[in-house]
Amino acid sequence: MQTDKYAAFPNRESVFEVEEFYCCIEYFMVHNYKEKSIIVAYVQWTQQVLEDEWGTMFFKGYGAKQFIDVCVIDRCVGFLEVENLYYIIDKKVDDPDDSHLYISEEE
Repeated sequence: MQTDKYAAFPNRESVFEVEEFYCCIEYFMVHNYKEKSIIVAYVQWTQQVLEDEWGTMFFKGYGAKQFIDVCVIDRCVGFLEVENLYYIIDKKVDDPDDSHLYISEEE
């Protein structure tokens, strides 16, 4: 997902970077607004993702819940709980840049 590197600074020009986030999907729903429909997912984000000495990614728990547009969901991963740690079972992709998912007004 692309995030604004300077989102906390309202007077700075936006600089977008590709960042990976992980979450657990609670459910999907269709949201209708002004004759437009989008599919959203209600998710619970993971806490900070860390990497162990073998390169395996893990996190220590879950954080906030939020609705997101499903177009930013890149792939399905698994979570394996071992002794209060959650290991991420993930098949990597070559390019996590999701900018091709968005259609501009010009197209």
